Amino acid sequence: MSTSETDEFEVMACPCGAGLVMKYVTTYENAWSGADTTYGISCHKCSKEWSAGRGHLTHLEDDRANTSLFRTLMDAEDAITKFMEPEIDAYFANPKFRDMAKVQREMMRLSLSPRDIRNFRIGRAQGKRYSELCRPFKNRSWLTSLASGVGKAEELSALCDAREAAIAAYETHNVRKIHFPADRR
Repeated sequence: MSTSETDEFEVMACPCGAGLVMKYVTTYENAWSGADTTYGISCHKCSKEWSAGRGHLTHLEDDRANTSLFRTLMDAEDAITKFMEPEIDAYFANPKFRDMAKVQREMMRLSLSPRDIRNFRIGRAQGKRYSELCRPFKNRSWLTSLASGVGKAEELSALCDAREAAIAAYETHNVRKIHFPADRR
């Protein structure tokens, strides 16, 4: 059985000034455990509007909107991949790419894949398709050339435009944060 001790420290006043942001440090009385640090807001109003984390307060509504924008971006990227899946898989199934290393190098050349051959091989061993192992939307011109060959260029263009709009919305959205003063503890 382990025992612990929690110390509380005032970090700063909450945004409305009616309460405090607190830092809680829990230490355990054994040699192998470190300390756990958590934060909280004592003000009822601010605790519903803000979240206290390591080093800052985050406005909850802004954070939820940011998460929604990110999900929209991921959905746009998934739509592109799903739409072009047969063409992507056919491209990389070409006999000129006789082994996994050649396929992965081609994906790297096209800027579609991370540079990690290990994860690529694990994915292939798990039965993942080529379209699941690359990020085809990273190279719009290559993707457009594939789409043009099968009469899908117009639909692909609309999907790519939707992705670019989602990127712009996500990148321009600001999440309000209030940084804690320098911690001296």
